[in-house]
Amino acid sequence: MTVTDMSVDELNGRTCDIILSIEPMADSSGDGSAGDTAIHKNGLKECLRDWRQLVLRLHSVLVWEVSDACPLVLWTVVSLVFFLIWYLDVSVLTTLSVLGIIGSVLDYGLPILNHNFFNPSKWSASDETKLEKICGELCDNWKVITTSYSQWQRMKTSNPKLYYAVVLSSLLGLSWIGNVVHNLLLTYLLVLFVVLFPGLKQRGFVDKYSALLASYVCKLKRN
Repeated sequence: MTVTDMSVDELNGRTCDIILSIEPMADSSGDGSAGDTAIHKNGLKECLRDWRQLVLRLHSVLVWEVSDACPLVLWTVVSLVFFLIWYLDVSVLTTLSVLGIIGSVLDYGLPILNHNFFNPSKWSASDETKLEKICGELCDNWKVITTSYSQWQRMKTSNPKLYYAVVLSSLLGLSWIGNVVHNLLLTYLLVLFVVLFPGLKQRGFVDKYSALLASYVCKLKRN
């Protein structure tokens, strides 16, 4: 079957499959790496074609562009959701099922709302540039994750003692924290951190305190 025989939906499906099947790779440089990044970015942008208006609005809230009250709104929404989970005392299986139902409804309904409430003719060049920037940031973050995973796997081969020492100590520490702190509270703090992280990074807080932490670690090494 040729490309001309395929429908738009089939092409989009193939593109999304390519994006989801990216395997962790080692660090690379040159035109090949830049070309792969561009392909992944374009494929991700095509996957988000039906969601692009909603993606821009969600991104503007997550990076606190709409208002300085965005972090308060995000904190309120996350806190309300976890308060309901705590108050209803639902099981983990029920919670996952409800989240799956909500995700399925959103996956079906939001593209329809997007076509009905957002006029495609109002999509401007600046909106396209913003979408490309968002897709580029997502691809860069995914590349950092895959590269870190590859380096971690290489350390398993090159220095297995250090690898297993770090893994076991980390797991022991997490098991102790999980035994001391309630699991729902840990999940709440993790979700809250993930939701607020884009805004903190956009405002420069992440880079500022990361630099302070790095300088502190360097001082400890010197001493």
